[in-house]
Amino acid sequence: MAKGGLIEGLKKCYKGPNLLKKHLFLYVLSLLTTIPLLIAVSKTDGSEKDMYLYLFTHPLLLILLILSSIAIGLYVTKFLNNSIKLFIWQDTQKDQERIKAMCIMPEISQDLLKNGLEVIKFGFFWIINTIIIFGITGFFLCIPVINLLFIPIAIVIFACYLYSIPYIFAGFARTYKCKGNLYPTLIFSLFPKIFLSATILGLKYFVYSICASIIQWLLITVLILIAGLLKLGGYSIVLSLIVSVAVYIEFISILVFYYAVANIYYRKIEIEREI
Repeated sequence: MAKGGLIEGLKKCYKGPNLLKKHLFLYVLSLLTTIPLLIAVSKTDGSEKDMYLYLFTHPLLLILLILSSIAIGLYVTKFLNNSIKLFIWQDTQKDQERIKAMCIMPEISQDLLKNGLEVIKFGFFWIINTIIIFGITGFFLCIPVINLLFIPIAIVIFACYLYSIPYIFAGFARTYKCKGNLYPTLIFSLFPKIFLSATILGLKYFVYSICASIIQWLLITVLILIAGLLKLGGYSIVLSLIVSVAVYIEFISILVFYYAVANIYYRKIEIEREI
């Protein structure tokens, strides 16, 4: 029976048919995301401001980065949708073998594009919501006298936002419907429902992230040493291929995190909503 843990989520990422095809696709997406950023870093002093300014002045690199980011968003959304289905099946299906056999890693097919416009719409509206929420918060923090009184409120708003965003995303991924999932007030209404579970998940993911970072560092070090021995270290494409390994590991970590989010969303939000 699926319990929604991080290690269980990691195992789920490597179970099911067509695994080589799926993970090669994820690696290619990681590479396409890495290349524009590495080029921008190499052409500037490495500061974020200069790097993003370089990207905005080179539309082809910016378009490549945007398209790869959208593709990642589509894949993560479908993965989250499948994960929630798994937990629903667990409570509604009697065939445990069928539940165990369910593959939550999305297939590489046109199905990923099926709800693409809704995913883009959801992402766009929440970018606007984020700007509004933090814009208003920043405005009050800049007003003398009021700012001191507003600091505790700003902390609460910031905490509610950070806690709730993954579960708002899960609510959207459940049905691929923007209706009911675009209200900024959701960050406050969901916060008390998921606070304890999300805090525990955050602590577990912190430990997981440390382990993933160690693996990333070891792999990058080994690959750089191998590239150096083969006298390939000076080639930018080789560097891109190596750095993309770290991005791929980060991609898998995102999927693992959202597998656990799917469980909390179903247990703490969807079930309670139906009661």
